[in-house]
Amino acid sequence: MATLSVLCACGGGRPSLAASGPATRDVYVCAFAYPSQPGTRLARIDMADDRTVSPLDTTVSEPAALAVERGGDLVVVGTGDDQLVVIDPATGRVDRRIVVGLQPAAVAVAPGGSNAVVADSGSGQLTEVDLRTGRVTRSVPVGSVPDAVAVGGPKSSLAVVADEGQGTVVVVRLHPMHPGPAIPVGSEPVAVAIAPGGETALVANLGSDTVTPVNLLTSAAETPITLPVPPTGLAVSPLPAPGTTSSTDPAGTAWVSGGESLVPIDLATMTAGTPIAIGHPTEAVALSSGGRRAWVADQDARVTSVDLVDQRVGPTLYVGGRPSAIVVDQQA
Repeated sequence: MATLSVLCACGGGRPSLAASGPATRDVYVCAFAYPSQPGTRLARIDMADDRTVSPLDTTVSEPAALAVERGGDLVVVGTGDDQLVVIDPATGRVDRRIVVGLQPAAVAVAPGGSNAVVADSGSGQLTEVDLRTGRVTRSVPVGSVPDAVAVGGPKSSLAVVADEGQGTVVVVRLHPMHPGPAIPVGSEPVAVAIAPGGETALVANLGSDTVTPVNLLTSAAETPITLPVPPTGLAVSPLPAPGTTSSTDPAGTAWVSGGESLVPIDLATMTAGTPIAIGHPTEAVALSSGGRRAWVADQDARVTSVDLVDQRVGPTLYVGGRPSAIVVDQQA
């Protein structure tokens, strides 16, 4: 089952999402979502040449989160003006502009590609947007400060929303939208991803130095995984964890940004492995298609490429601003 993984970061404009695809082109970085360094642009990296290229103007104030729509367009939300825009990255043209809830902090695109869900941190709701018509279809309450969201689960029918304010997640059935009860996970959950297979959500808790698995079949939190660093971002790969023996059906690996490192979690054993040193305070992480390469955004205005198979770090590129979220465009 295909899943979408939210790649989140702590701070004023937190999350981002990456969708799986057959090829890769560019990496986009939200670097101007904080009131101290506001803006409207996304930094952009050409992955083939490992170089920065001309930034993309989103036209929204303080772009805080972004996703890749099925056709390759970017879906971006601005926390400064409460808007969602759909942008053709090839031309920079804004094709849709929709007002959502207050201070949108996260966005995810449903697997079919026609709908997006937005976590509105200022109004405590999850908003569904029809990307074809450019209209809000419904909003439901999901907590006090929802700041991360992932779409997936059995039949890709669920949205998992983290509430940083309450230390909980809410599992929302999408068709029709119906929120379940709040599930305690840890202090300050700031990132969510769906594990391969779709039956488990992973929640990174900044205030607890843990990642909590949530069983999506039973809506129950499982034993938290202790980390050596406070997590800021999270992405999942279908590849087995470093140092483990590959099986015919690997459970995959979660890669967690935090401190000045990138930490693997073996999803077969739910244990953290040896961190990879990045050298700067990490904020968010995104993976290439297949999970062999990561891009880590840090608080020092840089993005570092990491070969996850060979454990090779670099190059590091300056992107400006104060990065808060990152996504890999993996459409062909």
